[in-house]
This record gives sequence, structure tokens and C-alpha cells, in this order.
Amino acid sequence: MKKSIVNLIVVISCLLVSGCLEKNADLAVTPVPPPPVQETEITFQEKAITFLDKAGTDLEPELQVGVELAQMVKHNLVPVEPYINLNPSDLDLEHPATLDLFSLQNMVILEVAASPDNIFAHRMLTESRDTIGRFDIRDDRIAYLVRDPEPEEAAMMKEDILTVLSKKNRSKIPLKHKKDFRNIVRAFQDANGLKPDGLFGKNTATAMASQMSVVDIKAVTSKIVYPKQPRTRIFLVPQALLNSEPEKFYRGFASLEAVQMNALGPEGFANLAKKGQSFGAFVFFLDRVDPHRPITIGLSEYKKRSDGPMGEKWHSVPGKWPVVVETFRVNQFPKTTLANLYLNVFIHDDKKARCVATHQIQ
Repeated sequence: MKKSIVNLIVVISCLLVSGCLEKNADLAVTPVPPPPVQETEITFQEKAITFLDKAGTDLEPELQVGVELAQMVKHNLVPVEPYINLNPSDLDLEHPATLDLFSLQNMVILEVAASPDNIFAHRMLTESRDTIGRFDIRDDRIAYLVRDPEPEEAAMMKEDILTVLSKKNRSKIPLKHKKDFRNIVRAFQDANGLKPDGLFGKNTATAMASQMSVVDIKAVTSKIVYPKQPRTRIFLVPQALLNSEPEKFYRGFASLEAVQMNALGPEGFANLAKKGQSFGAFVFFLDRVDPHRPITIGLSEYKKRSDGPMGEKWHSVPGKWPVVVETFRVNQFPKTTLANLYLNVFIHDDKKARCVATHQIQ
């Protein structure tokens, strides 16, 4: 079975090289705390928790396959006949619409298990990032069976091998590597009872196909994880500017660049902080926020305090990254407070409000 797993890795690697899957090699261990452990639908023998190293090179073969398969599923790159089979009814992906926009950044392997009938199950905490800078943290689980190909599948594999290693493609092998290629073919032929002449042909392709593996994905789940301390970006913009071009600034994350370019620093705020002057406070959440936990923005002369004016309660749209905008006027605060003013962001857990971000305005 170990040999079959290795063969499967070769298959997936070929898919990567051929452009079927864009592999992200920048993997690293992250200290993100795991979500509560839930019972898996299939009972497996537990193994020790394994952590993914930065290059991903220390993974056991079956775990490497599981990692690649989970990413392929999330990016809608399977099934790939005849190598990887998947029934859509076996998928349970929470808010999958944007998954293909994110690339894997960090991962922790939480559980590794295998059954006597060659079904493997893995659980992974993954962190992916899109080009805007938003993060997608998920609790991913995958179960899959590795088996030998059926005759018709082996025939398809043989045709694929003959296509990839066609005479035309073999002619493109650099001269300095042609000898190495023939030696590899010769060694394979010798190990499999074929005439070891180093010449690639149908018999060699048939033998190669017979040793390939097929994976049947049995179940995939991907659930969103809401971090306790979501990452944010906070900006302050003069309300007069916002009123002059509302279509430019009130488009959620599509307005991030415009808001950032026109944001005020402490000095800019001090120059405009006159009685009656209004400002818009923007809070862009780079992590998802639990829709059941209200968000509020408070202004205070102290960090992480809610003793100043508080805005209304906001709820995140399920599956989205919230952008909260509040307006405040300078005459809401005494002059002494304006010398030391903070914008504090709170998430409400039941009856308690905890500060998840603070931004010094002045």
C-alpha cells in the first residue's frame, strides 16, 4: 500500500506540472488554536498528531496525498478521471463560492487516521489568503480510499502515459538527460519482468499503468473557523470627502484602496478637529466574524475601553468579511479628550463586550 500511495503522489504531481492544479509551496506551521474536536463519521485508529513543516517535505505519503486532495476539492479541480473520483453528494463545504480566490498560507495537521481497508482520514486547520489581504480559516476533513485501478481505468492511464511520453515529447528531452531517461526506463523494465532495453513502448506503458493508483474521495467537509481576535484595518476619513463621492467609499472591500489613500493620521486629524467637523471611521475585518456576535465601535480616551460614545450594533453577513463604518462629530468630545482619543472595536459575547482592535486617532 505504501507503494500505491507513492504512485498516487506521482499522479498528483503530474497534474500539478500539467497545470491542472496550482500548488502553493509556502506552507508553514501556525499557532492558530484548533476548534473544538468533533466526532468523525467514520471510526479510525488514531495516530499521533503531525505538523506540517514549512516546505511540506516531511509529510508521510498518505498525508501528503490528503493535503493535496483537500486543496484540489476546495478549488473545484476534481474529479480527474480516472485518477481521482468524487461524488458531489459527499461534499459539505461551508460558503464555497470564494474558495478558489484564496491560496493556502498556513496549516496544522490535527488528526491522522487509517482503517484496515485502506481508507485514510485527515483533519487540518488551514489558513488561506486572497489578494486583498483577507483570510479564510477552516477546519477541513477528508476521507479517501486508495485502490488499484479497474481494467478500464488502467487502459485510460496507459493512454495518458503514451500521450505524455509520446515520441514527439520524448524528442524534446535535452540531450544530456536522454541517457538518464533510458536508464530509468531500463530499471523499471528490469524490475517488472520486461526486456530491459531502455526503449519506451506500449508494453512498458501497460506495466506502468498497472502500478498506478486510483483514489475515491469518500467525504470532504470544510467549516469556517472564527478567530477570537480577528485582524482588522482601521481608517479615519473626513465626512465631507465621503459625502462628495459616496460611490467611491461605500463599496465594502472594493473601496479599501480609496479609503486607505484618503485616511487621516493623528496630525491630519488634529488639523481638522474643529467643532462640528465630522469623520467617518472605517473598520475592515480581514478575518470573518461570527454572524451571531454583534460588532460595535466605541470612542474613548483610553485603549480598549467602552466608556465613550458607542455606535450601533452590526452583524456580519454569513460567509462575508464585514466592513463597519461609523460617523462621529468632534463636538461629541471635550477638548481634553481630543488630545488622546482612541477608536476601539468590540465583539459581543453574550452579555460581555471584548475589545478586538484599537486605533489611536489622536
